[in-house]
Amino acid sequence: MGGPASRANRKCIVANCDRPYYGRGYCLLHWDRLRHGRPLEPAPRFCIDCNADISTRHFNSKRCEPCQKSVDAKTQKRCVKNKYQTDPEWVEKERKRRRESQRVYVAKNREKVRAKAREDYQKKAQDPTFRAKENERNRERYRCLMEKPGAREKRNEKSRERMRELRADPENRKKINEQYNEWQRNKYATDEEWRAKKRKRQQARDPWRLQPEDIDRQMELQKGQCAICKTPLGDVFHLDHIIPLSKGGASTAKNMQITCPTCNLAKGAGLTYTDSEGQGVMALGFVA
Repeated sequence: MGGPASRANRKCIVANCDRPYYGRGYCLLHWDRLRHGRPLEPAPRFCIDCNADISTRHFNSKRCEPCQKSVDAKTQKRCVKNKYQTDPEWVEKERKRRRESQRVYVAKNREKVRAKAREDYQKKAQDPTFRAKENERNRERYRCLMEKPGAREKRNEKSRERMRELRADPENRKKINEQYNEWQRNKYATDEEWRAKKRKRQQARDPWRLQPEDIDRQMELQKGQCAICKTPLGDVFHLDHIIPLSKGGASTAKNMQITCPTCNLAKGAGLTYTDSEGQGVMALGFVA
């Protein structure tokens, strides 16, 4: 009567069983139970780990599917650990396989990997402990890098070259100068320790080695006149470097002259200044 098509649409005759027909009105599971003399509806069974109902699983199963997967994963890890401990050749092959697999994956998903790495780093960076460890690691790596021969000179030359490129543009040069001046003002205003160190470095580099008697002697040599314009000096005068520090001069009595404020400010950091008639005058006065 019924052909293969009608037989394929039939279901198991056991209540609440939607498995396809296998033989004598039963599905394969119930037909197997009937053939071995077991009851069609087995007694309820529970997972030995989480007590979940596993009555619908194979009769040999003792765990639910999630617990069985967990046990299988632990077993696999244990086998791999034993392999790592006992088979060095297999360990080397496994490492090569993993490296190659990772290289292929990164090559195919480079942007995805970078985005994931950035996201993970940003999450970790919110932890102060992680930031402190990361900063210390970076400082240690920088110290190791600077210990290599020529590394510091190379770094300094690269920084100078970069700064020269930036200062080549007048707008960049003006912006850099403004930022540096602002940084200097903030440092002087807020950091007493930095201010003391800077003052100490300046004094160590080129200290003023003048005594009050040196100034009196220079004033006698100049006869109370400005070393440049020869006008009489009053109570207000400037101590001027004959050869400026920027030109290689030193802060000594032999390189010191007394000038009026106008001449000293007009001279600036040069060896000459422009007088009221527009002529360049050599700003060298009385030398002790």
